[in-house]
Amino acid sequence: MQTLYTRFIITGDARTGSNMLAQALNTNPAIRCFREIFNGQQDYVDYFVEGYDQADRADLDLRNSDPVRFLRTRIFNEHPEQYRAVGFKYLYGHFWGFDALTEHLQADPDLRVIHLKRRNMLRSLVSVQLAEATNKWIEDWGPTRPRPLPVRAASAATHPIRTIQRLRKKFAPPVETKPEVILTQEQCERWFFRTNHEVTRTEEIFASHAGLELYYEDIIADRDAAFARVQEFVGVEPQKLVVTLRRQNPEPLRDLISNYDELRAAFAGTTEEAFFDA
Repeated sequence: MQTLYTRFIITGDARTGSNMLAQALNTNPAIRCFREIFNGQQDYVDYFVEGYDQADRADLDLRNSDPVRFLRTRIFNEHPEQYRAVGFKYLYGHFWGFDALTEHLQADPDLRVIHLKRRNMLRSLVSVQLAEATNKWIEDWGPTRPRPLPVRAASAATHPIRTIQRLRKKFAPPVETKPEVILTQEQCERWFFRTNHEVTRTEEIFASHAGLELYYEDIIADRDAAFARVQEFVGVEPQKLVVTLRRQNPEPLRDLISNYDELRAAFAGTTEEAFFDA
């Protein structure tokens, strides 16, 4: 067991690729990345790593009563020798509700901060709307580490029908009808203002820390390059990472927003007009 590893957080807004990044990092044997362990809206601790029980009530009580001690004793404590970097998701919405936690992280000079952003804030708003309407925030969350090829081959040979069904499900196009998204100009303006405010506030909080700014669009364009940057940033030798999550809303915004033309006309001539071109 050892405590000499890079401590890091993944911060940012919802729908900026944090689940994808966390899952990918966990496929590097030298990285342990917890999920939303400080999400106060969940009545459990969202560990999602091997060796931790998210249903542990003692952990939940400790997190709620003394988040700094919880962080020290359960997250940034001793880990097996293989881990060279340990971190967790700490999104904008997690800053509230846990007394002294943000201040504690801010006071840690060795903490490294991965700040996820999205250039097209309208797409993030639409994605949030769809996730809230369907209660589906992630799709096809797979194992944190892929099974070795011989193991997968043996499983496929032993259970051919099940393997075929899984492949069909994996590669079949989605058939469900997405909910109708209707947005008002005021709703969009509030979202844009809020997002810019949260970005600025987070940058100010961690201004003195080693930071990596990473855009969702850049991850989608070249995952390998983006993941290599993150691995190097946390001090781990880059390797090929694996993601089994599926992008949920790749369609043009015109196909996702029912009143697209009306909304686009309302933002014509503004700095947000470019959001409608993507």
